[in-house]
Amino acid sequence: MHGAKVIEFKPDQLMVHASHDGKYKWIRYAAVGFDPSVRAPQQSKEVLPRREDFAVGDTVSFEGRDLIRKFGNGPKNPT
Repeated sequence: MHGAKVIEFKPDQLMVHASHDGKYKWIRYAAVGFDPSVRAPQQSKEVLPRREDFAVGDTVSFEGRDLIRKFGNGPKNPT
């Protein structure tokens, strides 16, 4: 058994980055075994931007429901 980090999911497979050889591999879920003594690292809470963090004319981006990144910016001189 080797350690690996899950990179991507498919309905019947996982893309993993193997720690022993550094390779990326697709494996079936049936081949996955979990070590209950190993805890996943805690992720820090993401601080979301507030309205006050933006100014007119700033370029912004976001990921839409279709998972495509959208870009835009407001007018330079609002009326």
